[in-house]
Amino acid sequence: MEHLPGRGALARNLLDGQGLMSGLSYYVATEHAVAEKRELLKTFTRRLRAALVRGLAKVDAYAAVWSSETGVPCEVSRKTLNARGFAIDAQMIADQHHTVDLYAREGVVAARYDASAGFDASFNV
Repeated sequence: MEHLPGRGALARNLLDGQGLMSGLSYYVATEHAVAEKRELLKTFTRRLRAALVRGLAKVDAYAAVWSSETGVPCEVSRKTLNARGFAIDAQMIADQHHTVDLYAREGVVAARYDASAGFDASFNV
C-alpha cells in the first residue's frame, strides 16, 4: 500500500505493465527518408533532445502543467517525464525483442522477427 499524495488515502497497485512492455515511444521514418534526409532527421533529433532537456530542467513546473491538462496526479506526471529519453542500445533492443516475442505468442503479429532491424543507433544524441 502506498499513500496517494494530496488524496489522503492509501492505494494498492493491482496491475501494471512491468515486465510486459518498455513503455518507450519512438519516432519512425521510412528507409527512403533516412537515406535522403538523414541530416534533416539528425537536426530534428538534436532539437527534440534539447527541448526535452529544457523541459526537464524545470520538471516540477512541467509536471504541474501536464497534470492540470491531463488530470494525472502530479507525481505520476513527474515520474513519467523523468523516464523520457533513451538511447538505442543493446538493452533497449533486448526489450523490444521481448515485446516481439509477446506479440507473436499472443497472435498480435504472425511470427517473430528481428526487432533490431527497425532501429538506427546513428540517431542517438
